[in-house]
Amino acid sequence: MTLYIIATATLLLGATLWLAYRQAQDERPMSEDELEKQRENDEDLMQ
Repeated sequence: MTLYIIATATLLLGATLWLAYRQAQDERPMSEDELEKQRENDEDLMQ
């Protein structure tokens, strides 16, 4: 029984850390190249 509790807690902690890492990657600031590409895409959409 103790093993199941430890395994469950480990999986939950791992999932939480993985989700936090992914969210942090999504929120990172854009580089200059990425900003330029975004501007070009926006201009193309407006035409």
